[in-house]
Parts: sequence; structure tokens; C-alpha cells
Amino acid sequence: MTLIRPERPEDITAIYEVNCLAFGQENEAKLVNDLRKAADFISELSLVALENKKVVGHILFSPIRIEGHSSVVPALA
Repeated sequence: MTLIRPERPEDITAIYEVNCLAFGQENEAKLVNDLRKAADFISELSLVALENKKVVGHILFSPIRIEGHSSVVPALA
């Protein structure tokens, strides 16, 4: 059974490894680490997928702003 939950500090290394494997390089894993340092980082929106208590997936949603001609809409990416 797969369990989805917010990341925990002890997941950081496993998240880095999962992202490296998923993308075949370190760029995305480094980006995730950089996003954690951002002032607007929302830790509850960095989620891990666990199987047999092992991190097998990761997704992180970051706040963004979509700017139109006359308005700005807050969103997640």
C-alpha cells in the first residue's frame, strides 16, 4: 500500500535520491533543496510517497503568481 504524507527532515536524503533517479540528473534535486530555503516555502506541500516505509516518490508545490494584463492570480506550481 502506498502512503502519501508531508515530507519530514529525515526524508531529505531519500527525496534527493528519488529526484535524481526520476530525472537522470541532479538539477531537479538541487532545485527542490533550493525551494526549501525560500521564504514562501510551504512544508506541508512537499509530499512523499512511501511504500514499505521507503520514499518512492516526491512532489512539491510552490507558490507562484500568474500575472495578466490587469490582475495577478496566486497559484501553485
